[in-house]
Parts: sequence; structure tokens; C-alpha cells
Amino acid sequence: MSTTKLDRPTAEALGPLDPDAIEREERARLKGKTAWETRIADAKAGCCGDPVAEHDALWALLQERAEEIIRSSRRISQQRQAIHAVAKSLDLKLSTADVADLYDQLDTTLAAYEPDVEPGQEFSTFSQTWLLDEIFLVGLNLLVGMPGAGKSRLLVALAAAFLNGQDAFLQRKLLSGADRHVLIVGTDQDRQQWGALLAEKGLAEVIGTEVVDGQEKVTYRLHPCIHLKTSGGGFRLDADGMRWIRNWNQQHTGGLAIVDSLSAVLPPGVKEADESAGRLMRQVEMARQGNPCIVTHHTNKQSAMSGELGVYSGSGSGSIDRAISRHIGLAYETHIEAGKEKLHTESPRRVITSQKRGAANQRLIVENGPFNTWDYISTAAEDRELKRQAQEGDAAERLRGWKKALYGVLAVAAGEWLTTSQVCAALPTEFASKNNAAKQTQTNLRLLADNGTIEEDRLTIGEHRWRIPQ
Repeated sequence: MSTTKLDRPTAEALGPLDPDAIEREERARLKGKTAWETRIADAKAGCCGDPVAEHDALWALLQERAEEIIRSSRRISQQRQAIHAVAKSLDLKLSTADVADLYDQLDTTLAAYEPDVEPGQEFSTFSQTWLLDEIFLVGLNLLVGMPGAGKSRLLVALAAAFLNGQDAFLQRKLLSGADRHVLIVGTDQDRQQWGALLAEKGLAEVIGTEVVDGQEKVTYRLHPCIHLKTSGGGFRLDADGMRWIRNWNQQHTGGLAIVDSLSAVLPPGVKEADESAGRLMRQVEMARQGNPCIVTHHTNKQSAMSGELGVYSGSGSGSIDRAISRHIGLAYETHIEAGKEKLHTESPRRVITSQKRGAANQRLIVENGPFNTWDYISTAAEDRELKRQAQEGDAAERLRGWKKALYGVLAVAAGEWLTTSQVCAALPTEFASKNNAAKQTQTNLRLLADNGTIEEDRLTIGEHRWRIPQ
């Protein structure tokens, strides 16, 4: 039943109405309106017929509704169509370009997790944090290696240690993830491969097997804190895929996102060799929303055969490496065969190289054992020294000149840390009296540290400190 609002003469004839009567009249007037029509009426209320005020009120309602749409799980094309429909219902005449501009503006605002800092304004941030100390940063990491080198195996073992709350991995401090989540965009492999790999580390449980058409079918139950995408899902890092990753990171603060591999998720029109691949990685940097993210990538042939997987060793454009925070290489060891250096592909040992922002370059020897265990063996410098000692004897016995004098000072200190200045001051007179003593001390201490003969203190801020390895 419709109701008619009292016109002014009738209202005056009946005398003044109390507030409750006015409210009842208003409810009766609005009866039959949809919730959306009521929101529109509320937005217009108080504008007093001012067209500018009314336009601003409706525009604010459009933005509010558009934000709700952008946060939804609809595809981006459907979101834009929905925003256009909302604008039409508000009698706001927006072109397709206008809707696209509004969408991009709101989407960028919702994606930003570090707002601008105004002059003189206070701001806070976390200090630099490591997922795995001086190897994987809480940032965007690129893990490169040859196919079959063990990139996926390493990351599954890392994810297991993270979710199990271990305080160390490869004898390095590990950020605890006992109450966190892991996203694996594993589009380089199918369910069969990922099921076996995750079950091996207790991240998936076999709950049943059956024979179907002569083949064994295995049913797994995935770890409750892991979301897994495999090659059969057709996931790509297009606009919708990037949005999905961003939403996941926003919903799981402190979680770990793994993309394995970059080449398997490239959207149509983006190639590894183009600058567009670097722009895509910068979008991943925004989509991670402050969470640690590791993207795997295949190495180029020249770097793979040399066993040196540093920055720019990945295949494709160098813009990929420029977009990331930390570059990690996983390489086979090399050995001498018939007088030539070759990759030792039969060995379970791997060389992990970690470079770029955050810390000094790291180069470790690790070993992948049964049940996907990973053990730290030594630094590459220590490994080289062990091999050299096996052939030539102890390094300290081969030292001459400045290196021998500096090593002698540190040996007398018996494991105590000495600053560069303290080492220089304790040199024998024939060395300390030289005009270039300070320069020689700095240069040769660095050379001794680089080859593993002495150890540098990497934790103390200030003047470098040195000692004989303990």
C-alpha cells in the first residue's frame, strides 16, 4: 500500500505534528524502497537542492560502493562493469574511460600499504628483517638455478621449517612462522609432483589410495596453513592473478608467498627477455604487501655451466634482477674432469649464493639428503681452504710478509676480537713503522678474511673487528 506525503496546506490545517509523527510519516514514505534507494536518499539529504553538494554526495557514495566492489572476488572486468552500473543508478554519466580512471585510482589507493610521509610527520617501520638470516630477506627474493637443481625442494624444506616454528635452517636464524600461512603458486609442476614433495616434509598427509583404470590414485590432505596452486589450475600473473596474490597477502599478514616459477606464470604478451618482465616483478613487489616473497627463475646457460649464479645470472631481461631485493643462486658444485671444470650433477651438494641488498654477499655449501633434508656444510671460502690444505698444507703456514705479521697478531689474541686499529698498533716494529702501515693492514686483513684464514665480525657497528676462526 502506497502512502502519500501530506502537502503543506493539509499539514497546516491539521496543526503541528510531533517528532514521532514526522518519523512515522517518513518511514511510510520510504516504505517499498530498496536498501540502495534508501542509501541514495540518505546521501542527498541535507543538500538543500544544491546541485554541487548533491553531486559530491553521490560521488562519495559511488567511491564507497566502488571500494566494496574492488575488494570483492569478481574478475576485474566484472568489477568495472559493476562500477559503471552503480554510476548509472546514481545518474552519474561516466564514460568507459572515466570508469577506468576511477578504478585505477581506487585500486592504487587500496594497494598502497606505505602512505606518503608529510614534512615533519612521524612515521614508523620495521627494521630490516630476514626470513633466513643473510639469505632470504623479508622482501622480494629471486631464486635462480638450473632445472633439477632443487629449487622447489629447498623451498618446501624452508616452508616446513617456517611453519613448524624452527628457529634455524641451514644453521641460519629463521623467522618463526608457527602461527602464519604459506602460499605456493607452484605452476611449474602438477598435483602429482607437489603432493609427493609436500608429503615428504609432512606438509601434506596421504589419507587414501585406490586403483583407477590401472593407475594408483593418491588422496592427500594439505597442511591447514598452506594454499597451493599447481600447473593444472592455469594461474597467471595477469591483472586478476596479481590482484589475487595481493588479496592473499593482505589477509595473511606475515605470511610467506612462493611463486615457482616466473616463466610458468607470465601472462600473454610478457616475455622474459623484455623490460615488461621487470615491470611485472615490480607489481609483485607491491602485491606482496610487506610479506616475504620468493620467486624462482631459471638460470641462463652460460652462468649455469660455470656454476656462478650471481646477479644477472637468470635467463631473460636484466630488469628482473633490478626489480628484486635479494638475489639467491642455487648451483651444482663443480669438479675437475679430464683437466676441465665441469658441473658435478651427481653430487648432492649445492652452492647457495646470496647477493644484493641487505647484507654482504654470502656463498654457502649445503647438502640435500634423504627425505629432503638440507644440511649446512661450510662457506665456500672454508671449502676452498679445506681443499687447498689437502693439497698444499695449512694456509697459515704459507703466509708471507704482511699477511703473516697480521695473522701473528691475531693468533696472540687467542680468539679475541681486535679492531683494525688494534691490529695495526700491535704489529712488529718493522711493519708498524712503515708509512703505509694502516693501508696495508686494511687491505691484507680483508684478503685474509676473503679466503677464510681469519674471521670478520659482521654484527658490531663501527670499526671492523677480526679474529682467528674458532
